Amino acid sequence: MKKQAVIYNGLEVGIAVPVDDRMKFIAVKFNVIDLDNGIFNSVGDIRLAIAEHIASEAGKSVDVTASDGCPVAVTAGPRRMQHCIG
Repeated sequence: MKKQAVIYNGLEVGIAVPVDDRMKFIAVKFNVIDLDNGIFNSVGDIRLAIAEHIASEAGKSVDVTASDGCPVAVTAGPRRMQHCIG
C-alpha cells in the first residue's frame, strides 16, 4: 500500500496513508473533517464513509461504488441502509 489522494465527486477531499495493513484518512476539505484520522480497511471504504457522511449531513441518499466495484446506495437518516444495487 502507498499514500494516495482520495477523490470524491471530482474533488480531492483528503489523502489515505498506510498504517500497518489499513489506511488512515487525512481530510483536507472541511465537509469531511469529521472523518479525519479515521482508520479504514481500504480507500474504497474511505470513499463509502465519505458518501455516507455527506448524505447524512445533507439528509438525502447518494449512490457510490464500494471497494469491490459494486454500486452501493447509501440512504441517510436514522435507519441508514447500504446495499448493492448492481
